[in-house]
Amino acid sequence: MNWKNVLIFTGGLLFAFAIFLSVAGHSATNSDNATIDISISGQTAIDITPEQMTWTNVDPASIGDCDSTKTYCFDTTNGDSGVPRYGVEIENIGSYNISYIWLNNTYESSNPYASGNNLAYDAANFVTVATGSMHGPTTRNLYYFVNRVEYNQSKWPIYLSLPANTVSQGRFRDANYEWFWALEAGTGGLCNVSDAKLSFSDTSNIAGIHNETQTGDTDLTDDANNAITAGAFGLQKRTFTTPEGDMNYTILIDPNCKYIVIDHWNPDFIGNAFSADPAYTPYIWNEATQGNLTPGNLTEIYVQTRISYGVAQGALKQGFLTVIAENGY
Repeated sequence: MNWKNVLIFTGGLLFAFAIFLSVAGHSATNSDNATIDISISGQTAIDITPEQMTWTNVDPASIGDCDSTKTYCFDTTNGDSGVPRYGVEIENIGSYNISYIWLNNTYESSNPYASGNNLAYDAANFVTVATGSMHGPTTRNLYYFVNRVEYNQSKWPIYLSLPANTVSQGRFRDANYEWFWALEAGTGGLCNVSDAKLSFSDTSNIAGIHNETQTGDTDLTDDANNAITAGAFGLQKRTFTTPEGDMNYTILIDPNCKYIVIDHWNPDFIGNAFSADPAYTPYIWNEATQGNLTPGNLTEIYVQTRISYGVAQGALKQGFLTVIAENGY
């Protein structure tokens, strides 16, 4: 045997083994970085949940029960005290901050009362809304009509005492509460001018409410607060006193004296913010007091329906409650 060769071979094995141990002692992983850059486009978008609310078999002059099988229905049937109402979430799903949120509801194009036609009534014109959190307010006076429209009645009650120059007369109907109103035209036969007048039965006292148990105030000739502020629509601010508390509305008067709008949640009814008075026509969301509704954030409203006297039996015409959001960039 050639020992020189053997020693050389053995040394080769030892060298190979030493290299094997050195490789096994290092980590089997490695890493590197890739940079990620994303730019988000500006978008104003909201989502409301639920997108449908239903009330069935509601009695005239009552607040309708919401569907207690729905988790977003809060009423006495599921152990929650107070007026029946649905909870609706409004979520900012866009990329802009939202500065303002307000509402709009559909309404009839002419007076549906005394028509005998259930489809003449717009379901959304009976909707009232409150703001709040959790299950929302539990007292009736905190739920306001959005922009309820009331038309001139074709037949005026003979028991009313009306101003001599009355050109149209109607009622503000709020479930089992009613107040009478009368319009006197001003210059040019218009009702949106400063010399026109809108008179109500006494709205400052619950004794002024008309319903099936009390006559209320039927003398509209002694209303000292009948002045109208001129504009695209005539304007008047009113406080209505109820057994549950006061309710503040801005009243818009049709220039042609055919109808009035009892407005609380829609300061943009005539196309440009006519009033953002937080006591009478507030926004649902207002950055001035609540900050911005940031992307991914949400807020709630609570919705009930208040059916008046004299609504024809059957399913009413489907209406829409619209939520409108404006971004602050």
